[in-house]
Amino acid sequence: MTVLPPQDRNVKDVCDVVVIGTGAGGAVAASELAESGLSVIMVEEGAHLSPEHVTIDSFDTMRNMMRENGMRLMSGRSLTMTIQGRVVGGTTKLNAGICFRTPREVVEEWRRDFGLTVTYEDLAQSFERVEKTINVKAIDADALGNNNLIFKAGAESLGIHNAVVMKNESGCEGNSVCLSGCPKGARMSTDRSYVPRALGFGAKLYTGLRAVRIETDGHRVTGIDGVFLGRGFRETGARLSIRARAVVVSAGAFATPVLLKKSGLGNRHVGMNLANHVSAGMLGALPAGADVKLWIGAHQGYESSEFREMIIETVSVPLDVLMMRVPGFGPALYPMLEKFRNLLSYGVMTRSRTSGEVRTRRGTMDPKVVYSIIPEDIARLRFGLAKTAEIMFAGGAEEVFPAIHGIPKRLRKEEIRRIYEGPLDPRNYTCIAMHPASSARMAASEDIGAVDNSGEVYGAPSLYVMDSSVLPNAPGVNPQVTIMAFADHLSRKLADRLISARGTGILPVSFHGRDSRATSGTVARSS
Repeated sequence: MTVLPPQDRNVKDVCDVVVIGTGAGGAVAASELAESGLSVIMVEEGAHLSPEHVTIDSFDTMRNMMRENGMRLMSGRSLTMTIQGRVVGGTTKLNAGICFRTPREVVEEWRRDFGLTVTYEDLAQSFERVEKTINVKAIDADALGNNNLIFKAGAESLGIHNAVVMKNESGCEGNSVCLSGCPKGARMSTDRSYVPRALGFGAKLYTGLRAVRIETDGHRVTGIDGVFLGRGFRETGARLSIRARAVVVSAGAFATPVLLKKSGLGNRHVGMNLANHVSAGMLGALPAGADVKLWIGAHQGYESSEFREMIIETVSVPLDVLMMRVPGFGPALYPMLEKFRNLLSYGVMTRSRTSGEVRTRRGTMDPKVVYSIIPEDIARLRFGLAKTAEIMFAGGAEEVFPAIHGIPKRLRKEEIRRIYEGPLDPRNYTCIAMHPASSARMAASEDIGAVDNSGEVYGAPSLYVMDSSVLPNAPGVNPQVTIMAFADHLSRKLADRLISARGTGILPVSFHGRDSRATSGTVARSS
């Protein structure tokens, strides 16, 4: 296994495929390509952190494992927070580990509206391989905790569908610190599944390396140029140049379009069509003496997909994270601290229709993100928050805290209508934009998309995107498995193409708009 820390000198390297990023897309792609017998180099801006180097301190996590210290803001009619990982494993190391398959109707929508050739049956094979590799299973009952169990009871009393969440984990103890990177190492994020698998097949990993440019020879992509990073993610001046037959960009829906644009590659759709799952949370308080203990139990252990284009999920968190969602400042927080033991915490995630844009900024690889949430999405979110309040009251809450400006900070059960009738201005809500996607979306035509059905960037032969950027729009479910399945499907097609072209020294002519699976030279892989 070859994992290389940041170097203090200029380095040159060569391979068949260089993969930028080690998250849900990049790690899967690197693993599949390496298993095919191709030489693969992964590059990752963040560090390789083992569980013993992960703490439960949220600030430490934000500083060391998230871009822009976990405080990236999207501008528009309102300021909306979003996050992205910067660590080996990418955001899979920081998320809740929730594993949904892409709904069949969403795949059919993508095929109908964007001309995708992948079928649900194709993805089903990828789902099975991915789920086996990352050990997807229902959370054990003894790891759930009261926040999850009260959600279940409240939803069932209202006749609302609910289910235990499927997660990629092995030995979850229900410590509610998923967002800190799991100090127990129970979550099977890509740093603990696909990255070791890729290394086992002979891949190499450079950490602390910021890719700054994709190189071309005027006709096709030939590799990448990057700079090594030191303390505080500052550039050291030492550089890495990798020459490759193909480049796979899996840097996420923000960093991928920035890198493409700064390299002068791609069409007008690169950076456009940004999609998110607009989300918001709510707290509820049970009567004094009730013991919820949010710090005990799986971070997100139960969900309801009862209502169209939204999911209501539990959100168990430790105190330092919870207080960021509590209304008030200074002494006004004390009463809420006294209620901490009996607080419920749930959230709503919507399949949003807002379309945003990822722009470049001079002198940095960080993006400027423009995203103005439309009233239609706020209406959907508002409905979801009202249903969340109903579940809380059905579970025994005596009051809820909607966190909507213009509505009282505390509501009783008989006041739920105030949420249903709430404002439609996004500035009245504390929204988080989860799961950014679609900023280099896949489509059968370059008139409506940035990459073709093989993931190859229009106008840039040998350059591929395999991350959430290629999803045509928001899938409506936590997208980790969707991204992994797409990367599995696309990287296998790329491997067959590269193997069939071996000996020529170059790739065959670009095949935009056609199926990319080679008819010869394919390799046997594990299923």
